[in-house]
Amino acid sequence: MDLFAKVVIAAVIMGVILGAFFLLKYTYSAPLTQAQAEQVVLNDLKAHSPGAIINVINVSSSNLRNDSWNIVVNMVYNSTRPCPTILTESFDYPALGLSPTVYSVYSDNCNVYGGGSLPGSYNYVIGSPYIAIAQSYAQNYTQVKDYVSTYGYNATSVHAKFYDTIPANFTPLNKNFSNSWLINYTASGATQSLFVIMSANGIITNSYTENS
Repeated sequence: MDLFAKVVIAAVIMGVILGAFFLLKYTYSAPLTQAQAEQVVLNDLKAHSPGAIINVINVSSSNLRNDSWNIVVNMVYNSTRPCPTILTESFDYPALGLSPTVYSVYSDNCNVYGGGSLPGSYNYVIGSPYIAIAQSYAQNYTQVKDYVSTYGYNATSVHAKFYDTIPANFTPLNKNFSNSWLINYTASGATQSLFVIMSANGIITNSYTENS
């Protein structure tokens, strides 16, 4: 191969390298959009907590950098167990990387935190089915404790739904309930499910069982 051909080939290779360099530089230096930053945070959370329920509750511009975003997420762990963990985390990405700041812990280790108002007080209103589950178990209500103790914590699945009105013919109790959570405890291998009725401010008012 003559010298001219070698020079041409070298120039082409150098051009490809420089082109790739500038392309990479542009890609990494370009500011992230809100959607891109949000997706990076969600992907990281899902990778580290594959079983968690993750919901973005707010995204706003960062106060630290113009090209960063403040992303607030709600996290729920063990969502169908008697003691789910519920917390809120904030990320300032990419300014602070993927290290979270915990804003609030609503429920953890079978304890429910009222954020200034105690469960059962007039100002305390449960707005999440997962907090309703945790609160129903945290009260040491005899029927709930006995049910979970009999069949096992990990074998018991719990779900909660809020009703503005539970009519009398909806349950075997033949009573009307208003602004209440209906919480269903069902254990694998059990012949009956336990249903707990709890007021919106976290007080269990009644319970009953039905065949599973």
